[in-house]
Amino acid sequence: MNLNIAKYTLLAATVSLAACQRDDDGYTEQLPAAEGNMSFSASFESSLSKAALHYDSEVPTSSSKIVTYFQSSDALSVFDGYANNKFTTQDNGANATFAGRAKASEKGYLALFPYNPSATINADGTLSATIPTKQNGGKLDGIIALAYTTASGSDFTLRNATSLIGLHTKGNIKSLKVESTHPIAGNVTVAMDAAGLPSVSGATEKTVELIDSQNGGYISVMPSTGANLVVNYTLNDGTNRTVYFRDVTFTRSQILDFGNIDELATITFDVSNIAGAAPINSYSVKQNTSPFLPNSIGEGITYNGWIGSDGNFYLKGETIQNIASDMSFVAIAGNEKILIFQYNGKSMFIQFKEGTAVTMPTVTEAPEGKVFKGWSESANPYQVQYEPGKDYVITVNNASRNIYAFYDYKDVTITLDANGGTFDDNTTKKEITHKYGTKVELTPKPTKAGQWFKGWDGAATHDFKSDVTFKAIWGAISKITYKDFNGNTVKTEDYNDGGDVTINNSIQLNAMIKAWNTKQDGSGTEYIPGQTYNGLTGNITLYPIKSDQKPSAIDRWTIIDF
Repeated sequence: MNLNIAKYTLLAATVSLAACQRDDDGYTEQLPAAEGNMSFSASFESSLSKAALHYDSEVPTSSSKIVTYFQSSDALSVFDGYANNKFTTQDNGANATFAGRAKASEKGYLALFPYNPSATINADGTLSATIPTKQNGGKLDGIIALAYTTASGSDFTLRNATSLIGLHTKGNIKSLKVESTHPIAGNVTVAMDAAGLPSVSGATEKTVELIDSQNGGYISVMPSTGANLVVNYTLNDGTNRTVYFRDVTFTRSQILDFGNIDELATITFDVSNIAGAAPINSYSVKQNTSPFLPNSIGEGITYNGWIGSDGNFYLKGETIQNIASDMSFVAIAGNEKILIFQYNGKSMFIQFKEGTAVTMPTVTEAPEGKVFKGWSESANPYQVQYEPGKDYVITVNNASRNIYAFYDYKDVTITLDANGGTFDDNTTKKEITHKYGTKVELTPKPTKAGQWFKGWDGAATHDFKSDVTFKAIWGAISKITYKDFNGNTVKTEDYNDGGDVTINNSIQLNAMIKAWNTKQDGSGTEYIPGQTYNGLTGNITLYPIKSDQKPSAIDRWTIIDF
């Protein structure tokens, strides 16, 4: 259809519904068209999936989504050239049939969504409507969508003329107000171009309030480019908050969704150290976005760039990558240089004039097990080049330069307590100093008369990463008595009670020894010669057990030669 809808003029169509024959002049008079029942099928343009009109839940929350479909409570304003007629639907879904009464129109019909009883059609075919300055974020009552169909048409494809701003909060709100540097609401003119695309203009109001929405919502505004926004909102607990948005563009039929405004990152700028610099307002951005830094801080003002609160140096107009939290930026004067000190995953900076001395800072934070020693020019330092607290003249070729912290492993002291025993030099305690995270040997070992050294109490479970005292553990000394086949004592040996014990394998008897046993008849506990056992306690008597086989010549020789 090649119809310029912007020039669309809904003049009164004349339809001959009745004729009145005048006896005196013999002509037929045409009466105005009569109102009759009509219905239209309506749907949204596909791009409206980004600017939908209803929430997906009855009670909107910050996680609710808005989707494109009609509800049975929706209504259209249908203009027939004579009046603004209300058409309603009983349907739910992406397509709905709207029924009502209107007059026949040769020029076709113009539909406005949602129904606006105060909207009027102008002589040039444009509509006069209103974007409210107080809107219900749950009902999205500020949206303006427009459609046209011919006189014989039965379908409306609604196209959104406004933009949507999405603002949500974690806590329930009492009030929310958006203030813009550009007009965004009020009385507007709505027109359509030859392609059937709507536009809205003429707004004069710069403030819109969001009402009756617990967790924020969506605000309909007139599209614009380069607006700065201030959003003031009050939570139910009385907390007042403000967030800022800079250089915002609202595009027709799209949502600019700022998400949860409680979790926005705020960017602030400090230009107070540069004479004549123009203040720069702070503003908010969605987390994990990458905004640009200002290119200018005032006409004729020169400066090197910005130092961020993350300790990094940024050029004019540079992109800040993936902001995850609030950040502040300090402008750096053109005659100053920057030293950026990197330490323990953090950074700080010092401004100075070229050729002047800089006092090296001291930091207390350090990686686990390490201690700060000083600074180095290397990103992987192996020695201290600049001692903390001392002054140095450092050359910075460009605007900034990185200096890196040097850390050494901290010293850990282990105290060995003989616990009643003594060391070789007759002392009762020894101290071992070692580096955190390194291996350490717990020596020397003490001695104690009549007892044996079992180890150090707690050493088996200690991580050796902090100062600690270990006490010696002492065990009793018991005896093993070896008997011959007649029950006579052959040999007696001391052994460490509870420690490792190796059964004697060198005792020669007339018969071959198969094993030793704690009972002479072999019914006790058996021990094999040459094997080592652990956990034996108390005095033990062992009796030899003969082999069941007669020894061979080699065996006999082996026994004799053993």
